[in-house]
Amino acid sequence: MPGAVNCQADLAPATLASSSSSSFSSACCSSRLSRISRKRARHSASEAPPFLSTEYTRVFGNVNSLSSATAGAWTSVSDPTPAAPPSAASSAAAGIASNDVNSGIAHTLIRPSIAPSPRRTSGRRGPSPKRSSERAGRPIERNEVSGACHPRDGGPSRVEREKFYRLLRLGVEKGASDIHFQVGNLPLYRFNGNLVELRYKVLTERDTDAIARMLLNSEHDDDLEFNERDLAYELPGEGRFRVNISRQRRCFNIVLRVIPLQIQNFEDLNLPTMLRDLAELRRGYVLVTGPTGMGKSTTLAVLINEINRARRSKIVTIEDPIEFVFGHEKSIITQREIGTDTASFPDALRAALRQDPDVIMVGEMRDLETVDTSLKAAETGHLVFSSIHTSDVTSTIGRLLSFFPTDEQAQVRARLSDNLQAIISLRLLPNKKGTGRVPAVEIARANRTIQECIRDPQKTAQIPEYLARSRGDNMQSFDQHLFDLLRAHKISRETAVSAASNPTDFETTLSLEGDAPIGGDAGEKDEEPVEIDSDDRF
Repeated sequence: MPGAVNCQADLAPATLASSSSSSFSSACCSSRLSRISRKRARHSASEAPPFLSTEYTRVFGNVNSLSSATAGAWTSVSDPTPAAPPSAASSAAAGIASNDVNSGIAHTLIRPSIAPSPRRTSGRRGPSPKRSSERAGRPIERNEVSGACHPRDGGPSRVEREKFYRLLRLGVEKGASDIHFQVGNLPLYRFNGNLVELRYKVLTERDTDAIARMLLNSEHDDDLEFNERDLAYELPGEGRFRVNISRQRRCFNIVLRVIPLQIQNFEDLNLPTMLRDLAELRRGYVLVTGPTGMGKSTTLAVLINEINRARRSKIVTIEDPIEFVFGHEKSIITQREIGTDTASFPDALRAALRQDPDVIMVGEMRDLETVDTSLKAAETGHLVFSSIHTSDVTSTIGRLLSFFPTDEQAQVRARLSDNLQAIISLRLLPNKKGTGRVPAVEIARANRTIQECIRDPQKTAQIPEYLARSRGDNMQSFDQHLFDLLRAHKISRETAVSAASNPTDFETTLSLEGDAPIGGDAGEKDEEPVEIDSDDRF
């Protein structure tokens, strides 16, 4: 402390040996210290919040040297008018890092945005021993300015709740399918299968820690003692998100799947209208398959909503977590979430059988017990919808059988052939303009031939060939639908060939049909791919 140092210097000479001189000097020193304490007390009541005073002074210097523009950048969350960012001149005078300003982002942060310096990451000055001891043994506190929770190192969060909401709203408004938050990267949004960076800021461990706390609505460190967690999150009236929080290199990695509030119909999603017939089924087993992110949950939601609109029935959904929220139209719908409303899929399925259901929707086939219980539900006269991560109809049969021991697979084949009503396999492909994606769909419906192919292991591999010959029975292979999409100018030739089950045979079919009718309109101009950039909300 400068005052203390100067006071000790005044007492240093050996000539101050008499008691009177010593007393006089001590009185002077006490007086100077008292004036300094009062002056510092006035400074502590200035604009800089007390818990940020150390960092604030380190970056901006003495509080008295702040320009009025910089000092006015502090504001309260309750203030509806965001503070204007400091001017360039005052920012330079105060030593503000200009990385964020130069990126073109119009900041409306609660406190001035200071770009983190990578040189200080390993040698960052920690909190004083006194502050550390005060924080030890008590719950984590809420930031007085931003409302975000203090991270574990006790420093203020750089991501406050309202700014986090803006990041989520951007994904909903622009039509992103997924949003990624990971330490060391910019926020990432997935559009039409491609990841696009938001020109915002590189996320730090403090940022992802704060995001995890906001998603979990938690202020306590004990709630963060996990490695993986799935949950649902909602911005009321704006959007829902399926959230996965995991750890990577001891930091949080957060991915949010954007779920529209409104459930679309078959036409909106470019799904074949022949799928509408599945909503009229009264019993049996219907599976929607495809890799991750291919629209399985959306397709299931469309089918359930079609039943909800068409007839009176009792529908029970079992999900992990709940994604689409259904309103009651003609049907009564009960939605149960794993971990919140029930312990597991098998437990919820067994309970559902005692709830007088007409339709049961199981989010995913994950294990033997879930597959076996869902088959029993179909065998007892219920209509069961579910999804599984397989690429086509044939691989779906093999995947279901793989859950069971070898000596039981013959019996399982018989059960599947008796109860399976349809398998719908999905692949999302980029459209010709590159502005969206369209589904290519393989459809298998139950008839005697399909049942025989399921029952007999030697005939299972013949399913694609039979699908290609059964369009009159509302069935189709992937390659047939790809050809339809190509002729309708919805996808490019390169996309169709690369997605075909057998590219060589597909090329041969194209040659036999002729290339003349295939291609885009002559006057059609392709739109530019979507590019995300920050706007004045950030």
